[in-house]
Amino acid sequence: MPKKKSIKGSANEFKAEADKILAFLTASAGLGDEHVSWCHDLAIIRLYRAFESLMLDTLVGALNNDTSTLSTKTGFSFPKHLTYDTCACALMPLPPPCWPA
Repeated sequence: MPKKKSIKGSANEFKAEADKILAFLTASAGLGDEHVSWCHDLAIIRLYRAFESLMLDTLVGALNNDTSTLSTKTGFSFPKHLTYDTCACALMPLPPPCWPA
């Protein structure tokens, strides 16, 4: 049976990553203006990545806890528990056919 995704664990990972980013910004306080700006740019990108991962993990965890809504909407019957990759695939839309490969 696939291991269920822990939403609480994902939230703790996000908080730990946010704390590391804050520590990084605090350590960059003595740099020049341009370097501080670059540090903030990097912090925003890293925080965005961590938040995106948190949201995907949360949605996968919610879907894996109850697949009935997905089954109702798609008309297919899904097993009680799905793998992380299956849930992520079900949640991520495919790109439009006009997008280059």
